[in-house]
Amino acid sequence: MKRLTAILLITVLMMTFLTGCGKNRELYNNVDLADYVEVGDYLGIEIDTASNNYIKLYSYYLYMDTHNYKIEDDAIKEVTTFDTSAEAVVELGDMVNIDYTGYKDEVAFDGGSAQGGLLIIGSGTFIDDFEDQLIGAKVGETVEVNVTFPENYGSTQLAGADAKFVVTINGIAKNPEQIYSLFGLESQEDYAEILGSRAQKSLLFDIIGDSSTIKDFPEKDVEKFYEAAVEYYPATYGVDIASEDKDTVLKELIYPTMKENMIMYYIFDKEELELYESTVESQGVNNAVIAESYAVNEIVLEYLLDNAVIK
Repeated sequence: MKRLTAILLITVLMMTFLTGCGKNRELYNNVDLADYVEVGDYLGIEIDTASNNYIKLYSYYLYMDTHNYKIEDDAIKEVTTFDTSAEAVVELGDMVNIDYTGYKDEVAFDGGSAQGGLLIIGSGTFIDDFEDQLIGAKVGETVEVNVTFPENYGSTQLAGADAKFVVTINGIAKNPEQIYSLFGLESQEDYAEILGSRAQKSLLFDIIGDSSTIKDFPEKDVEKFYEAAVEYYPATYGVDIASEDKDTVLKELIYPTMKENMIMYYIFDKEELELYESTVESQGVNNAVIAESYAVNEIVLEYLLDNAVIK
């Protein structure tokens, strides 16, 4: 959008500018993050959009959209075309319409059955490798899927238990992005582009994280993150951080979060990227540390994507 020169000048002058190791930042002020983290190569990373990892991330974000927007299966079915021909085969990334019944010790268990349920293959929303075991099945075929429930599963009857599901494939949608209209988008292509960008950024994040090493954590920022979590998590996730053992919180939450965060800030500083208060405020988070962290992640991931090689 074009603006009059005078308005643009005023807008720029009014912005509060945060950059590098500047004094206005919430995190890592005057900290040389090279003393704390070794970051792997992050420019020119190749992203293969045909890889299983990419397709799984893409599928996960598609599922999360339906979950976060509380979209019912019936609404999805209304806008989605399912192939019901006997030749159709389930592949990674497909949305399938299935009937299933779960059994433990050959007895059907409560809550383990559905008729016409929808599942996006690769989204990781069903337990264990349930989804992988459906790959290769054809419409009309019945498949026996063997799984092990996680030890911390909500039902004590099923926690840690071996079980099987008898699954029938009713139909397969090869382009689950057909649900684009449920999010108010103009086209399937627009939605595919949005999902692709999110999957690509996540994959970049994972690749860089796996190739980077944390040497230590700056104590001042550890405390800032802990205090932010104490304030932010109860209201957002219903988790009372303050009531938990602090050492456990640091080990299981703060340090893993800071590892990812320090990598992003390192790249932000090294590439001399720019952060404005308006970007922080746009995160919609009522905590300065968390909001700034989200904003830096957003800016860095966009920069990394611009410099990646998408295949």
